[in-house]
Amino acid sequence: TRRSSDLIHTEIETLSASLPFGIKATNVKLSSDKKEYATLLPLSIDSLVLNVSPVSTLLGNPDVNFDAELFGGEAVGTVQIDQEEKIYYVELELDELDFSKMSYFKSGKYKDFPVKGILSMDTELKLDFAKIKNSVGNLNIHIADGILGPGKMTFELPMVKSGTFDASFILKDGKLTVKQFEQSSPDMMSDMIGHITLAQNL
Repeated sequence: TRRSSDLIHTEIETLSASLPFGIKATNVKLSSDKKEYATLLPLSIDSLVLNVSPVSTLLGNPDVNFDAELFGGEAVGTVQIDQEEKIYYVELELDELDFSKMSYFKSGKYKDFPVKGILSMDTELKLDFAKIKNSVGNLNIHIADGILGPGKMTFELPMVKSGTFDASFILKDGKLTVKQFEQSSPDMMSDMIGHITLAQNL
């Protein structure tokens, strides 16, 4: 199946129903001729299962869950939206996504500067877009086998093994606080403490 708009071209090899209220698509390819989409597209998704709760949607509070195989790994998540209160409930788990397969690291400033690594992440967030201080949640990130370069950004840079990166953040009282931040490899080591104050309105 091929579909095109003025902005994005879509190709889907197979499309079928997924019980109880969803769809399953395989070999989904998104592309665009627009330069502003160069950091995101082209995008290839090996398989995608998308389920929507019809009752919640009819009541104005969409509830969507998905399971996608992409970038050599898997992304599983749920998004629930309270449109009246402007609150988003998000659960997301990324398992072993390969940076070298992402368009973002093949374009722009990274076009001539290879970035490699395997990303895993999990997060649970309640995002209150009306009152940011009421937002709460946590975010955990793990990157393995990180390698930067060799290549050119504004100037030539050698290869640097960034190795392993582990970070955990807690969202509370309008702040994203660093619980853990550690990076280590034979070439470099770093850590961080502190917090990031979020804007009053998202």
